[in-house]
Amino acid sequence: MHGEELAKRYLDHASVEKHKLAGAVTQAYKDLNSGISKAIDDIEQEYQAIKVKYANEPAFFKKDYGWINGYVNPDFASVEQAANLDVSRAPYHLASGSIHPNIAGAFAGSRSMPTGEALVLGPSPDGMREPGAATAIALTEVTGIALKHVLKHASLTEATKQELALTSLALEPLGLETIRAFITIDNANNAPNDG
Repeated sequence: MHGEELAKRYLDHASVEKHKLAGAVTQAYKDLNSGISKAIDDIEQEYQAIKVKYANEPAFFKKDYGWINGYVNPDFASVEQAANLDVSRAPYHLASGSIHPNIAGAFAGSRSMPTGEALVLGPSPDGMREPGAATAIALTEVTGIALKHVLKHASLTEATKQELALTSLALEPLGLETIRAFITIDNANNAPNDG
């Protein structure tokens, strides 16, 4: 959408995230020996350099998505929409509801407890079909994009180009087979127990 400049901002913002994490680690493990102090010093130096680079953009440091400030609103939903991935929001929400503790997933019911009358605590046989399938789709798409990029921009022999093209063609059936495997496992986990 916005090319290389935005990609660089994204990579630069990793310093902000590392700095936040280093502060949290330092606070949480105050009593730990100074074995991590060198790593924290390196993170601080990197952060200071980024601070100079983006001195005129305070939102770059204050927001989790500060790297995209000025392009779209610096929040997940806006980034998702700008990347044309907002169509994945509903399936993601459905998939994560039974895995992560949110109110919708806790009481919505499941294949093993369809009434939704019980709060699911701890392990459950439910919930791996959707995130597993979504992961297979995402990995297939990302690998396909990477292969297309390599085919377009790299200096390759004709034989290598043909091998990569064939690999790209094999991705879709492989992704579909992975999705079928998650569905089969999920169905087996939710089959009535005769014993």
